[in-house]
Amino acid sequence: MIEKLFKKLNTSGDDLKIKGIFMRTVDFDGRDIPLTFNSEPGGPICIQLKDDDGLSFTCVLKSGFGSSHTVSIYYNLLYIGSFNVSYNPPQLTAVHQKKNGNIKINGYNLGDSIKDSIITVVFSDGSTLNGTVIVSDHKYIIFDYPVGNKKKASYKFELGDQKSNMSEQYTLKPIIENSDPAVPCSGGIVTINGHYFFNYAKDTTTITIGKVVCNVS
Repeated sequence: MIEKLFKKLNTSGDDLKIKGIFMRTVDFDGRDIPLTFNSEPGGPICIQLKDDDGLSFTCVLKSGFGSSHTVSIYYNLLYIGSFNVSYNPPQLTAVHQKKNGNIKINGYNLGDSIKDSIITVVFSDGSTLNGTVIVSDHKYIIFDYPVGNKKKASYKFELGDQKSNMSEQYTLKPIIENSDPAVPCSGGIVTINGHYFFNYAKDTTTITIGKVVCNVS
């Protein structure tokens, strides 16, 4: 017999304590009693079962995500009950720019499944575009910013059937990666490569090399 459980799980993996009665995994003669933890496809996966005091046992779960997964328990090959468990929904906290132009967002319960991850860029005018998630590691994601010319945006993240909060609005800053060619002593044209040079206008852009102010064309 088992009790209903209401705990939400962390996507990085968690311990799930299942309570009931007559639930020892070893009988009085020292023989193992099979205890089986089954879930639907895409549901939690138990990688280790730990016996407690006969009134509960603990299942060590692999990483996962999603809500309302049905789990069934079999004790000594006999079905003794089912319950639903959910992982905590993703949460976004802080946005950062990386030098290579990618965007990193810190948070919690962001999972590790790139194929099940969607990052949406929400611009100040309400329009949206999806970025491309390239790294997902439970406490942060990294993604390619979508092509466009808008530097102010908030972000929303989806992992499977769960949605995150919306991040605070973040303004992207220009990033310089390199310049080509090297500047000759006699002067010349230099191309600056980088990211997020939105709404460029030569009248409002200043470039200085050393102490020399350049003419911007």
